[in-house]
Amino acid sequence: DRDVRIGHLEQVVRGDLARALEPEGRDLVQHLALERQRADDAIETAQILNFTADSHFRLGEYALAQTKALAALDKAHDCGARQEAGLTHCLLGETALKLAEWGTAAAHFDEGAESFLQAGNEEAARRALVRLSAILGQRTDAESADFYRHLAAELRANESGPTTLHPSPPPVQ
Repeated sequence: DRDVRIGHLEQVVRGDLARALEPEGRDLVQHLALERQRADDAIETAQILNFTADSHFRLGEYALAQTKALAALDKAHDCGARQEAGLTHCLLGETALKLAEWGTAAAHFDEGAESFLQAGNEEAARRALVRLSAILGQRTDAESADFYRHLAAELRANESGPTTLHPSPPPVQ
């Protein structure tokens, strides 16, 4: 059955629509359309959960914001929505800061930067790294704090330059 579907898909790709639109081919086209709709629905669901989480965050309801954002993150990961995952990680990072969970906040900003880079959004990745650097610049030993404060300043000053993730930072204490 799988080989038949792949064969029909190959016919569509090669432009043999007459054969692809035979009954089995029509089923495959409908199946692909449904899968695309499900992916679109999943991304939209992640976005709605993110908007809801952001609303709770702005109202000072941090536990609710965190719950909705975690649901959004699961949905974003399920459908491969890297940009949405980056936004969600950053919202979770901000929420963790409000809850004084410094290590969790740092981890979310780091993951957010990585998700944005995978989505091709270097500007958003840079903003996430600035937030990460600011957190680590406040929450580590003096030598590491200087490194992260310098990194944050460099990232802010170099808005249009290339983005690279930091090499294994010292652990948050």
